[in-house]
Amino acid sequence: MTVPILFVLGQRDPIFCAADAVDCSTPDVACRQPSTVYPNAAIVAVDLVPRTGHFLNLHLTAPETYRAIGEWIRVLPL
Repeated sequence: MTVPILFVLGQRDPIFCAADAVDCSTPDVACRQPSTVYPNAAIVAVDLVPRTGHFLNLHLTAPETYRAIGEWIRVLPL
């Protein structure tokens, strides 16, 4: 896959940020795993939403999630 990829994870996600999954301590650390899964991606970015679990749309922090996605799309090189 050679398209840009954005992973948005809740920093308290018990599924993706579990001990045997993605290390969600910082975005830089969390970005390493998707980079190995998608080595040919044009861009691999990770946004960790603080105070958020697995269901991003259902959290009070959903507006932060939407802003992060919108900003990523806005600055994405075409």
